[in-house]
Amino acid sequence: MEIEAKKIKLVQDILKLEDEDLLTELEQLLKQRRFVSHKDYFAPISVEELEGRLDKAVSDVDSGRYKRSEELLKKYGG
Repeated sequence: MEIEAKKIKLVQDILKLEDEDLLTELEQLLKQRRFVSHKDYFAPISVEELEGRLDKAVSDVDSGRYKRSEELLKKYGG
């Protein structure tokens, strides 16, 4: 079964659920999984990688490739 078909089937099954405790457990499981994936995003990096990212950031700013926080807040709210 393709992933899209699995998603649709899962949503259909969830919509049929009447057990609030089970729905709460499913919700907690999804939150835990998202938290784990966010932890991976903040994994440690090497000094060399950090320096490379800093060099790129400075280059981006020097070339005008950046947005001011006011612009982002205006566009995305806040």
